[in-house]
Amino acid sequence: TFTRGKVLSEISTKRLEAIREFTEFGSGFKIALRDLEIRGTGNIIGPQQSGHMETVGYEMYCKLLAEAVGELRGMPSKTETETSVDLPVDAFIPEKYIKAHSQRLSAYRKIAAIESDDDFSDVYDELLDRYGDVPESVENLMTVALIRRLASKKKFTEVKGTKTAVELLFNAEDAPDLTECIRLAGEAYGRIQIKSGTRPKVVYSFAAEHEQKKYLANIKEFIEKL
Repeated sequence: TFTRGKVLSEISTKRLEAIREFTEFGSGFKIALRDLEIRGTGNIIGPQQSGHMETVGYEMYCKLLAEAVGELRGMPSKTETETSVDLPVDAFIPEKYIKAHSQRLSAYRKIAAIESDDDFSDVYDELLDRYGDVPESVENLMTVALIRRLASKKKFTEVKGTKTAVELLFNAEDAPDLTECIRLAGEAYGRIQIKSGTRPKVVYSFAAEHEQKKYLANIKEFIEKL
């Protein structure tokens, strides 16, 4: 509430300006981010608030903060391969499934953190309990998150797919162990190929086109074998 004639603090004034600026579709999310920019996310190793997140972005800020705390505790951060995934599947959370913006964003964060089959089951069960039957697009998104994590652990930088094949790209300077891939290629009659060049990659071709869930399961199983 606002009382006419009342003097507002600097933070209150900025928050009102943010509301006025973002009065359109999706404004709730934008206002939340602006609020974080105004007051910071807090400093877990001290009492003061921090505003540095504004410069690097919220997710990167949290990552850098976690790495800094780890170093202070004598726990060097693990170097992970940054992996992108581009597959021709429907992978998203429908608004009609999780209507509240904040809850949908929270679900996206939990899905992004999936690292194992156990994590997958835990997130799936939580979504089922809270929101009902899990749509195929959400289950696809969960599998994509797991594929990304598996590929990252094995040093693949990119997972690109068509409806009948998938490419696993990597850096020649930091190549994955391809011993098992070479063995599998010898048994797959041309369906698995290792290609060199400026962007070396492993190509896995499917025997036939599959529906999306089976398609993702095949890719996941293949990466797990490597």
